[in-house]
Amino acid sequence: MSEFMQTLPKKKDSFSSWRGNNYPQVKLRGFYSDIASTDNANKTGLVDNVPDVAHSHVWDVNKEKHVPLVHENIFNIEPDEFKTHLKNQIHGATTEIIKITDFTIDGYLPKCYIPYYTPPGHLPRKVQIDRLKRLYLSMDISELLEKKNLQPEKLMPVHRPADEIVLLNVLGQDPAPFPPFLPLHYFDNENFEIWTPEEWLNKGIENQVYKPLPGRALLPNVQSNNWTDPKDPKIQYFWQDVGVIDYDRNKKCWLVQKLSEDDERVLDENGQPLINKGLKPDGSRKQRSNQYWIPRVQLQFLAEDPRNFANRVEAAYDERKKTEAYLRYQFYIDSMPNDGVIDLDQSSFKRMLEWTQSSCGLKTLPEKNKDDTLIQLEKEISIDFKRTINKITFDKIIMTHPDAFKFVSVPPSDERETPSKGCILDIPQYDFDKQYYDFSFVSLLTKKESIEALSRVRVECNRVASMSLFQIPNKYMKLEEFEQSQNQQISQIALYLKDSWINTLKTGIRSAFMDFGKGWFNIKEKDWSVYQISKLKKFMELVKFEMQDSLRFLVQDSLVNYTQMVIDSCWQVVDIKDEFEWPQTDLTNSYIKPKRNALFMIELQIDKNGPRYNILYENFVNTLCSIFEKSIASTQSVPQLEKYVMEDIFFSGTPLLESVGNMEPNIVDLKETIIEMMRKAIIPLKAYSKSYEKYTQLMNLNVDNYIRDFEKTEKTSEQVKEEVRMHLRERDALEKIIPSSLTIGPFYVITSKIRENLANKRKMLAEAVLNYQTKKVRIKAEETNNSFRDIQRKLFEKPNNMEELHEHREWMKSIPGLLDDKKEDINSVMEEFGLLDEFLYNLSNEDFNMKWGLLSWSWKIANMIAQVEEQHAEEEDRFRKLQMHDTASLNEKLDTLIMNVAGLSAHSNLEKAHEVANECRRLNKSLKECQELSALYNNRERLFGVPVTNYEKLNKLLKDYDPFRNLWVTTSDWLRWYESWMNDAITFIDAENIEKNVTEAYKSMHKAIKQFQDAESVQHVAVEIKNQIEEFRPNIPLIQALRNPGMRNRHWEMLTEELKLPVRPKKDLTFKKCLEMGFDRHIDKISKVAEIAGKEYTIEQALDKMEGEWKSIKFDVLPYKNTGTFIIKASDEISQLLDDHIVMTQSMSFSPFKKAFEERISSWENKLKITQDVLDEWLVCQRSWLYLEPIFSSEDIIRQLPVESKRYQTMERIWRKIMKQAKENPEVED
Repeated sequence: MSEFMQTLPKKKDSFSSWRGNNYPQVKLRGFYSDIASTDNANKTGLVDNVPDVAHSHVWDVNKEKHVPLVHENIFNIEPDEFKTHLKNQIHGATTEIIKITDFTIDGYLPKCYIPYYTPPGHLPRKVQIDRLKRLYLSMDISELLEKKNLQPEKLMPVHRPADEIVLLNVLGQDPAPFPPFLPLHYFDNENFEIWTPEEWLNKGIENQVYKPLPGRALLPNVQSNNWTDPKDPKIQYFWQDVGVIDYDRNKKCWLVQKLSEDDERVLDENGQPLINKGLKPDGSRKQRSNQYWIPRVQLQFLAEDPRNFANRVEAAYDERKKTEAYLRYQFYIDSMPNDGVIDLDQSSFKRMLEWTQSSCGLKTLPEKNKDDTLIQLEKEISIDFKRTINKITFDKIIMTHPDAFKFVSVPPSDERETPSKGCILDIPQYDFDKQYYDFSFVSLLTKKESIEALSRVRVECNRVASMSLFQIPNKYMKLEEFEQSQNQQISQIALYLKDSWINTLKTGIRSAFMDFGKGWFNIKEKDWSVYQISKLKKFMELVKFEMQDSLRFLVQDSLVNYTQMVIDSCWQVVDIKDEFEWPQTDLTNSYIKPKRNALFMIELQIDKNGPRYNILYENFVNTLCSIFEKSIASTQSVPQLEKYVMEDIFFSGTPLLESVGNMEPNIVDLKETIIEMMRKAIIPLKAYSKSYEKYTQLMNLNVDNYIRDFEKTEKTSEQVKEEVRMHLRERDALEKIIPSSLTIGPFYVITSKIRENLANKRKMLAEAVLNYQTKKVRIKAEETNNSFRDIQRKLFEKPNNMEELHEHREWMKSIPGLLDDKKEDINSVMEEFGLLDEFLYNLSNEDFNMKWGLLSWSWKIANMIAQVEEQHAEEEDRFRKLQMHDTASLNEKLDTLIMNVAGLSAHSNLEKAHEVANECRRLNKSLKECQELSALYNNRERLFGVPVTNYEKLNKLLKDYDPFRNLWVTTSDWLRWYESWMNDAITFIDAENIEKNVTEAYKSMHKAIKQFQDAESVQHVAVEIKNQIEEFRPNIPLIQALRNPGMRNRHWEMLTEELKLPVRPKKDLTFKKCLEMGFDRHIDKISKVAEIAGKEYTIEQALDKMEGEWKSIKFDVLPYKNTGTFIIKASDEISQLLDDHIVMTQSMSFSPFKKAFEERISSWENKLKITQDVLDEWLVCQRSWLYLEPIFSSEDIIRQLPVESKRYQTMERIWRKIMKQAKENPEVED
C-alpha cells in the first residue's frame, strides 16, 4: 500500500491537470483497439500515464497450474508423435481456432444499427457487434418459446381423431383449448425479417464459394424421405442445429441439413464439406435424408436476435389462433338451421331484381339464360338473408350468456362512427375584399390585354416545347445521311427559335398592348426606372421564364427522345458481355433486333486483312455525340424577347435565354448512356464480322495461283469432278448461309456484296478447274490427233532409197495395231469430254471439232494405206535401176585407191612428212567411204533379192594401207609436238598429256620398224623418229615439275633461291632456254618444290570447293500460317554439310603444308563453327516463338499479363525483322 501511495501525484494542480486531459476521438479499429497502435502516445496524450501498481503474487500462483510441464523424455519424442504431444499440452483457454467448422464468420455476425464513427466515451462498433453475437449465441430459442408457452407440439398441427372430445370453459384454463389445424407458416409476418433471402445467402460466400449458414430449425425426428405427412401424430418436432444451404423463391422454403452428431459439421455424401449449395456442375441436386425444406418461421439464423425470432413465432401463433377462432365462429353460424327464419319481403326483393336487370352483366346474357340466372340469384339472396338473421341471433345469445359461450370469439365489428354534425361551424371571419384587392394589385391577369398576350405566348411556347431538335428516322440510312439529316433538323429548329419564334411572340405581345396606352402595360415606355416598377416588367419576366421553360423542355425532351431512339435500337445488347461470340453456324438470323428499326446502314467487306466494315466503329459514337452536343449548342444563343418588345428603351447587348448546359447531371447521364449503348451494340457487330474470318482466305485466293498449285499434281477425272462439285456445293451453301442483309441492334448490315463475291469466287474456281480439265483434255486430244497426224505424215513420206522403202513397208504392217492402241486413248478423251458435258461446259468450236474429229481417223488412215501401197511399187522399180549404177561406180573407185596406196612405199624423205601424212589422211577418208558404201550396197542387194557382190579386195587394201598411215601420221604429229614443246612459252605446255603423247608415239615407231623390214628407206624414217623420242623422254619429269598447277610466286622464289638463278614463268621462257640454263642438272630440287606446290594446291582446291558448295546452299524460309512472318525449315543437309566441312577443315589444320593457308583455314573453321552455333540458337529461339505466339495472340492473355505481353511484342518485332531479312537474303553463307 505504501508503494502504491508513492506513485500518486504529489501536488493537487498536477493531479488536476492529469485528469483534465481530453480523451482523443477513438475511431473504429477493432477489438480493444482504442490505443493499440504505433502512435498511441501521440493520440492518447497522458491518458496512458497512470500510476504504477505493485502486482501481487496471486496471479503467479493461479497460472502455475496451466503451465505445461517439461518431462525428462521430451527430447526423445519421435517427429510423428510431436503434434499429438502438443495437443495434450493445451491448458486453459486459447485464442486458436481448434474446432473445425463449415460456416463462415459472417454467418454469426448480427445486424447492428451502429455508426462506423465512434464518438469519445462510446464502445467501438466491432466490440458491440461482438457482444451482440455472444448475447445471441447465449440464448436458446427453445427456452425462449418455452417461456412464452409455445412448445413444438403447439406450433406444429397434427391429425386429430374425429371423435376426440375437447373440454370447453374449464375454470382457470383456456376456455377454447382446440388443437391447431392450420400450418403456422401461413401466418408468418415478414416484417420481422432483417435481411432478404439473397442477403442471408451472401453471408455464406467466402472466397467466391457458397458455404452453409449456421442456424436452428424445428425439424421432425424422422428422415426427410419418411417425412411425407407433417401432421402425422407419430412424428415429434425438436429445435435442432442445422446448416442453411439454399432458398426456393417459389416455395418460400429454406433447405437445411442437420449437423453431424460427432463433429457437428455439414458434409456431403462423400464426407467432404458441402459447398455451392450442394449443386452439381450440371445444376442438379440430390436431396439427402438429413436435408429438409422448411418455411422461415421454423428456421432461426444464429446471426439474428433470438428474442425477435421468438416474437415472430409468437405473432404467427396468435394470428393463427385468431384465424382458427374466426373460422369456427363462421362454422357455428353456417351450422344454424334456416327453418323458421323470416324471409325477405317481396318488395325489397323486387327492387333488388330491378336493379340487377339494369346491370351490364345481365344485359349481355341471352334471353333463354336470363330467367335461370334470376332464379339462382333469388336463392342466393334468400340464403344470405337468413344467414345474416342467424348471425344477429347468435351474437345476441353470446352477449346474453357470455359465461356459457366463452369458447366463442366474436370478431370485432367494422362499423364506422357516424359524425353528429354535417358541417363545421367554427370557421373564422375572412376579409375577402382585402385579399381580392391585394391579389389584383400583384396579379397580371386583371386586364384582358395581358390575358390575351399570355395566351398567345403560351400557344407559341407550347408549340416550341412540342417540337424536336432531332429527326427520328423511320428507316436505316448511311452514317453521313443520318448526320446530315440531324444537322439539317437542328439548323431549322435553331433558325426558327432565333427568328420566327421571336418575331411571332414580339408581334403577339405588341399587338395585344398596342392600344393600352399609359399604365401598367405601356409598351411605349421610355423611362427605365418606370418600366422597372411596372407590371409590364413582371410580364416580360414571366414571358422570359416561360420561354426558358419551353426551351428547356424542347432540349430535354429532344435529348431524351434522341437517347431513347438509341436505347430502342440497342435494347437487346444491354446485358451482352465483352467476350460475346457470334454463333458460327447461324449467320442469317439475328437475335439482336431493335424495337422499331435500325439506324445505320453499313456494309461488311473482306480484304486482305480480313473482314471489316466500311465505317470505323468509333465514327458512330463520335457522330452521335457530335449531334448531341450540337443540338445543345444550337439553343444557347436564343435572344430574350424584352429588347424586341420594348423598342423605346435602350439595352446594351442582347441578353440570351438560359438553355440546357452540357455538364448538367441528367445531360451527362444521357450522353454516357448513348456512349455505353453504342459500345455494347458494337460488341455483337464485331463478333459478327469476326465470324467471316473463315472466308478471308477464299476471298483473297488468287485463281491463277490456285490453278497453278492444282496443276502441280496429276489429277484423275474423278478428282477433277469432285473438286468442281465441291466448289459448286460451297457456292450453293454460301448463298444459303450468308444473308443479303442482317439487322444487329442499331445496324443494318449489308452482306450481299460479300455473298455475291464469295459465290462468284467459288464459281470462278469451278470454271477454272473446268478450264484446267478442258486444257488437259485438249492436250490429250491434241496428242492423240498428233499421233494420227504422225501416222498420216509418215504414210506419205517419200522414201529416198530402198532401205527407207523397206522400213516404210514394215512400219505400215504395224498400223492396225497402232490404231487398236489409239482406241483406248480415244475412249479416254471422250470420257473426259463427257465430264465437261456433265457440268454443261460450253466448248469452243475448235475443241468441239477436235472432239468429234478423233472418231474419223480410223477410216481416213485405211484409205491412205491403199494409196501409199501403189506409190511403193513405183519407187521400188526406180531404186533397182539406181542400185546397178552405184555398184559399177564403187568398183572403179576401188581400183584407183589400190594404185594410190601402192605409191606410198616410194616416200622416204622426212622433210616431206607433213605432206605424206596429209595424203594418208585423205586416202583413209576415201577408204572408209568405200567400206561404208560396200556394206550399204550389199544390204540393198539383199532387199532386192539379188546375189550379193564380194568386196574382198577392199579388205586387203585396208590391211596394206594401215602401216603407212600409222608411220607418217605419227611422224607428222611428233615433229609438230617437239617444235611446240621446245620453242613455245613454257606456260603453254600441257604437262598432263605430254607423257601420254610421247609414249604412244614411241609405240607406233617401234611397231613401224617391225612392219617395214622389207622397205629399208621407209624403216629408216621410223628409226630416226624413235631415236628422237628416246632422246627427249628424260626431260618429261622436268616439264611436269615446271608445269605443276600448284606453282605460285612463292614456289618460283624458292626455285630462284635453290638454283641461284632468276626463274620466272614469263612469255619468253621456253623449255629450250631452261635446258640451256641447266635446269636438267637440278631436277631433284625442282621436283621437291613442285611436290610442295602440289600438296598446297590440293589444300587450296579443297578450300575453294567448300566455299563453292556453300554459295548454292540456301535456307528454306517458309511463311508461317497467317502471321505475316516466316520460319526456317530445319535442314539435315545443312547440318551434315557443316559437320563434314568442320571435320575436313580440322584435318587440314594438321597438314604440314598448311602454312600458306593457315590464316584462311582458321578463318574458315571459325566461320563454320559460328554458322553452326547461330543455326542451333536460331532453331531454339524459333521453337520458343512457335510456343509463345498463339498464347500472346489472345486478347485475354494480353489483358491479364500486360508486362509480359509488352516484352513479347518487343521480342517479336526483332524476330519479324530478322525473318524478313532471312527471306530476302536466304543464302547461308551471307
